[in-house]
Amino acid sequence: MDEDLQKKLERLERELKLKNAELIRETERAERETIRADREAAERAREAERADREAAERAREAERADREAAERAREAERADREAAKHRKTNLVQYLYNVQTIVFPVLVVEDDPTKVAKGETNVENKVYPCAFYRWTEFPMLHTTKFHLLVQAIGNLEALPSLSEVQSARRTLSPTPRRDEQDIRAFIRAHAELPAADIVSIYLEEHPDPRTTSFEFRNNAYGIDANPPLITHGEDQPPPAKRRSPDKSTTLAPDRWGIRTNPDDTQATALIGEYKAAHKARAWRFQNVLGDNAHPADTLFTDCVGHLEARRKGQLPGHTASVVSQDQTTVARVLCQAYHYMITSGLLYAYVSSGGCMIFLNIKGTHHGDLYFHFVPCSLDLEGQQPTAELVRSTPAAQLTTLSLLALEAETKSPGWIDKALGDLSRWPSAKTIKSQSQGIGTPSVFPPPPPPPPPADDDDEQGDGSGMPKTPQQQSLAKRTREESPRRGSGSQPAPLDGGSQSGSQLQAFTRLSLSALPYCTQACLLGLSRNSTLDPKCPNICLHFRRRSKQHHPISGAQLCSLFQSQLAKDLDIGCECLDRYGMFGRVGVLFKITVPEYGYTLVAKGVQAGYADVLAKEAHIYSYCRNLQGIKIPVHLGNIDLARSYPTQSLAFVKHMMLMSWAGITLDDADVPDGIDISDEIDDTVGALYCAGVCHGDVRDQNLVWNKEVAGVMAIDFHMATTIAAKRPHESDSDEEREGKVPRLGVSLA
Repeated sequence: MDEDLQKKLERLERELKLKNAELIRETERAERETIRADREAAERAREAERADREAAERAREAERADREAAERAREAERADREAAKHRKTNLVQYLYNVQTIVFPVLVVEDDPTKVAKGETNVENKVYPCAFYRWTEFPMLHTTKFHLLVQAIGNLEALPSLSEVQSARRTLSPTPRRDEQDIRAFIRAHAELPAADIVSIYLEEHPDPRTTSFEFRNNAYGIDANPPLITHGEDQPPPAKRRSPDKSTTLAPDRWGIRTNPDDTQATALIGEYKAAHKARAWRFQNVLGDNAHPADTLFTDCVGHLEARRKGQLPGHTASVVSQDQTTVARVLCQAYHYMITSGLLYAYVSSGGCMIFLNIKGTHHGDLYFHFVPCSLDLEGQQPTAELVRSTPAAQLTTLSLLALEAETKSPGWIDKALGDLSRWPSAKTIKSQSQGIGTPSVFPPPPPPPPPADDDDEQGDGSGMPKTPQQQSLAKRTREESPRRGSGSQPAPLDGGSQSGSQLQAFTRLSLSALPYCTQACLLGLSRNSTLDPKCPNICLHFRRRSKQHHPISGAQLCSLFQSQLAKDLDIGCECLDRYGMFGRVGVLFKITVPEYGYTLVAKGVQAGYADVLAKEAHIYSYCRNLQGIKIPVHLGNIDLARSYPTQSLAFVKHMMLMSWAGITLDDADVPDGIDISDEIDDTVGALYCAGVCHGDVRDQNLVWNKEVAGVMAIDFHMATTIAAKRPHESDSDEEREGKVPRLGVSLA
């Protein structure tokens, strides 16, 4: 029993242990499960946290990517804007940019104590007989602008936005107080845009007459500045040296210059600047605007009013504000009109920055002046650029005026001379005072004297050169003008065919042939100057023949000078072509191609203004001194003449004196010298020959040396700086002396 109980207890104990062990295992398992669950929960928490972090990171990445994308978009937009600023623009956008960016810079000084004083000086300038509104211009402008839009409207070839902005930055923001202050503004606001547009148009649509167009301060030609210089037009005589831009000569402020297909240059358009405070837009609009009705007799009325006031026939207080405005307008436009007449140009503009006035002379009616008023203050800001919107901008309208000017023909010197003789001139105070006192004063520009008669065949100088024996003697021109030929002496040369030529025949011959005639040879003109034989190699020899002889010249050099002098006294347009458009001019001298139609003699003349007669007299003396070198080392000199009627050039210079000589050739800097020629030796030979003859040239350089094909050598020209020295014997010649500076050099050339 005890044993069974013992076994039972042991079994129970074992079972209890097993249960306890199982319980422990269960507990441990539960604990492990709990721990695992906790770990899994923690892991899940960590995973969730990690997922949250990753989501947040992804959100941040997305946000960063969005920011970067936005920044890239902004950079692209900035780059596009910057590229657009530097990208060339089309016609409409360019005109819009110019008007909205440049024009707001204009500020006019209102304080009268801070502005330049004075008024436009128009004394002795011609003024128009009648004054009309240019009613055709708006339609002409519409047509021209439509043509531009069709031709170049889609081309992005005009200055960029940044270039226009740069132009604005160069303009002073301070108020404009005088004419100098307004110049840069007008150029940036109107002239440069117009020139840009015309240039692009000519590039895309070549014109047989014009290759390029630009605005410049100076005309292409000799300076219209005689030795006696007057003070500026808007100010009293300066107390100190003026800047180069402020000319003291009576010449336009601006020129429109055309370049022709043959690379010659010519003036096409006149431009005048007026100080903004003097030519205020509203005052000019009161007189010239669309709602104004200026009298056709505006200029004659203003002149009459001025004369009456100066004579004391009107009390000063009767001059109303409108009358003063009319007088101001008349003075300003009279100045521009005078320049139009003296240059032979039919188009001009006057600008003060706030407004522009376009001027036109039509056809042969040189006394009628037409005007078109252009307000400059167009507010286009904020509006969509369209062709219709920008068509009225000053730059667009000046473009049309420039195109019209390029299509027009410049009037001839004869037309200019006639117009200056026909038109009345603005009176000076001295003239009015004399008239009021009953003194019969002559006009400022008296009519030209009658043409001088030709010289006798009996040349008192004996060499036929037309040169006086000594420098003290008067020039041939003056001598022939003062002497009268003996009746029946036979001194008047016969015309080309030995008979007479009618005026119409001569005009026809002139129009068709004179400009195309080649230059006579050195030998031909040398024979003419020495009353010798004709040169059979002269291309014009058939025109030199007379029935009585085919060996000798039909006239003398002196008679040639007299004939040409008489020819120009009758008509400036016959047988005389100014070569300034070919660049053949210097500081005071300009070359002409001249022809005497009756005999076909074709040569050149060096012309100077009235104040420089001594320059030609000095050169004539040098030619006479080197007579034996003429036609070999220097041109042939035929003589000097004074013109009865001054010859107007395109730069407004009036040539009064001429020196007639043979055409020597092209200057060395442009000449085509044959191969195998040592040009230095040729120069030394010519300079040495002059030195042996007793002449120091004074200005030896390529521009004063030419290659002459006929003599196959170098000729020297331009002797206005030359001096005479004791002639050397040939073995004493040192041709390098002058070129190395051993003998004095006195200045520059062609003058």
